[in-house]
Amino acid sequence: MQSRLVGDIGDFGKYGMLRCLLSAGCRLGINWYLTDGTGKMVGLRRPHFIKKEL
Repeated sequence: MQSRLVGDIGDFGKYGMLRCLLSAGCRLGINWYLTDGTGKMVGLRRPHFIKKEL
């Protein structure tokens, strides 16, 4: 996952899977790296961040 894509709808499924693995006793390591930030916003799905009129 990339910093610019964090919060995408697909991330919630990933977080759920990681929580399930951790509760089963698996160990977790995180690899976070910095990129130049160029490229397309492929995979960006954040409708939950759109402000809706009430």
